[in-house]
Amino acid sequence: MTIIGMNYNKILAEKTSSVHVKNINTTPKITSVKKSKLNGVGAKNVDVLIIGFKYVTEYTPDAGKIQITGDIVYSSEKTDEIDKVWKKDKKLPAKLQVLLINHLFRNVSVKALALSDMLKMPPVVNLPRLEIKKKE
Repeated sequence: MTIIGMNYNKILAEKTSSVHVKNINTTPKITSVKKSKLNGVGAKNVDVLIIGFKYVTEYTPDAGKIQITGDIVYSSEKTDEIDKVWKKDKKLPAKLQVLLINHLFRNVSVKALALSDMLKMPPVVNLPRLEIKKKE
């Protein structure tokens, strides 16, 4: 079970108003699973899954939105099994779901953080902050 790579298909970032942001809601979602072959890897073609994703951060009330969509290229010995379950139930095995969502949080959050900075919006992730404490 290996994530081979990731491609971005669409990046949308918009600031719709200058109101004070009260809430930031980030939702990564798996949107599609397609079986494919990856050519040119070693001496043979490798079965992979092209897993579509959508990563949306919404700033409320109606202050803006960041939306990133793309594909994760995933290799597994259970490609056929995973593909059949997705076609039937639109679900992935729990272990794989966690792996993919964590991958999105680690990789796409960095892109969304840069976009939020360009728009002068609050960061999409909580960043560490130092504070000076008064001596007692």
